[in-house]
Amino acid sequence: MTVYRLARFTADRAWKDVTRLGADPHTRKIAADLCRSIGAICSDLSEGYSRSSGRDRLRFYEYALGS
Repeated sequence: MTVYRLARFTADRAWKDVTRLGADPHTRKIAADLCRSIGAICSDLSEGYSRSSGRDRLRFYEYALGS
């Protein structure tokens, strides 16, 4: 899926921002939230892709969209 490849690309690109934000104590929580959100996009897309029901698939794709 193209969207999964784009999500992985975004995760790779965001890693520099996460490490930079994590170095400052004031933005450490933001770095953790960013890392968690980016990872959730990829995992929700892959979880939705594995579902056989269209309704289940759509639910996980909406989770990824929300992340």
